[in-house]
Amino acid sequence: MWLVHLIYFHPFYLSVCEIDYNSTNHSLEITHRIFANDLSDAISDSYGLEIEGSNTKLDSILTGYFHQHFKISLNQKPATITYVGSELEEDVIWCYLEITKVKRLGLVEIYDAVLMDEFEDQNNIVHVTSGEVTKSLKLDQFNKSGYLKFD
Repeated sequence: MWLVHLIYFHPFYLSVCEIDYNSTNHSLEITHRIFANDLSDAISDSYGLEIEGSNTKLDSILTGYFHQHFKISLNQKPATITYVGSELEEDVIWCYLEITKVKRLGLVEIYDAVLMDEFEDQNNIVHVTSGEVTKSLKLDQFNKSGYLKFD
């Protein structure tokens, strides 16, 4: 019986990234859903700042954090990712990023090491949607990047 309790209380580290291709604006709209306490642990260890809501200092730190831990290449060319902002909703922080001037998706390479420095069993799920097609990746310590091909 105690084994069941150990399994039940073992923490599970997961973030979800949704990437939507907006064909009208020719952009990728990126949303990260991350447990606020996990992200707070990661940035407080590195930057000494707690997540308490959206503020200029937090936005500056998250800009740098995502620049270091999240990258996208489109058709084998690194894309410029712009941090748009974040919002705290109960125990989840929503982080918004964008890539502009995207004519087509083609081959998409995603590197997502968000929280992987902090938690060795972190898993990052990435969903990429273009029109009616959604493709997904599961990334972890052993596989921090992956490719998706869109026609």
